[in-house]
Amino acid sequence: MSLQNHFLIHSDQYRPSNFNVVTTSIGNAFYQTLEDENGNLMYKFEPTKEGRQFIKRLKLSSINEAFLQGFVYNKVYLVYSLDIAVSDENGVACTRQACLDKHNCGFIPNYPIINFGNIEELSPETISSPQNAWVEIEKSLQFFEELLERI
Repeated sequence: MSLQNHFLIHSDQYRPSNFNVVTTSIGNAFYQTLEDENGNLMYKFEPTKEGRQFIKRLKLSSINEAFLQGFVYNKVYLVYSLDIAVSDENGVACTRQACLDKHNCGFIPNYPIINFGNIEELSPETISSPQNAWVEIEKSLQFFEELLERI
């Protein structure tokens, strides 16, 4: 496969060399794409039952809908781009159907996964943290200090 075709398959994806840090809000996981009666797409905060159970594990001070929505929207995580790029070393696989190297193409997935593990196995007092390389924004100082050592 030519290099040009390789990039066309991954046309809306990035390489770790494009930027060092990826950030995301877990709030993205709790929105559903809905269609109104006119066929217009809209995004609505609508966590599943499992999603609500996960949110409760974050020990919120309120459970009203507006507070939940704001809380998860502002719950931001960071990761070093190399740690989530598709590679044999970190176990991230490419989801592109036409990709010929699904375990080592080197692109950052459009929908990276923050793995919190099986929260059912944790005690109710335990607040789940990512088991892969993602770090809460509240711990960003240490994250960036370590990042500077890596690059």
